[in-house]
Amino acid sequence: MVELSGFSLALYDSGRDVATVVLYVAGGKELESGFSYGSSDCEVLRTGAPTSVENQIDPGPVPFPEAGEGDIARSTISVPLLDGKRVTAAMTVYSLGSNVYDATDVDVLGRLADVAAVALENMGHVEELRRRSREAERLEEIGRVLSGSLDFEEVLVRVSHAAMDLLDLDGASVWTHDNGHATIRTSVGGDPIPVGTT
Repeated sequence: MVELSGFSLALYDSGRDVATVVLYVAGGKELESGFSYGSSDCEVLRTGAPTSVENQIDPGPVPFPEAGEGDIARSTISVPLLDGKRVTAAMTVYSLGSNVYDATDVDVLGRLADVAAVALENMGHVEELRRRSREAERLEEIGRVLSGSLDFEEVLVRVSHAAMDLLDLDGASVWTHDNGHATIRTSVGGDPIPVGTT
């Protein structure tokens, strides 16, 4: 068992080079998270390899808020969560004591990180399946509207609403072109364009 005073899980967006703490536990209680840092502050994000500190003196960029002068994380282990060779997250444990961790603790946390990485990857797959299922339902609804309605304007409104939902838009409009002129046939969502606008 790994001794710890606190624990954090930070998801890493490599495109923006920002890791955001999404879970932070200290003293057995989940605390407010949302703290962000870049790879320049975290060797695990830069290298994809575990790190440990045994006698931290400077609180510097340690990703844990201090509750007071004596509550500096003195010993830490940080391990990457990997998708192949790509770092997707960093898991960190810390202790207020010095020289608490050894190579066995790093190995145990690394194995836990491997399991957590698979769980995060599976969550992503589940969310993608849900998104695709919602899209399929909306497309099926559009098909029913197109085949079941003779009112062209109603079809345009429903297709516009479906496009907003599928593409997560604030609004959608349908323009028709006739003799080189475009005219708004329908506009839905926030700040719609008046129908008939050319």
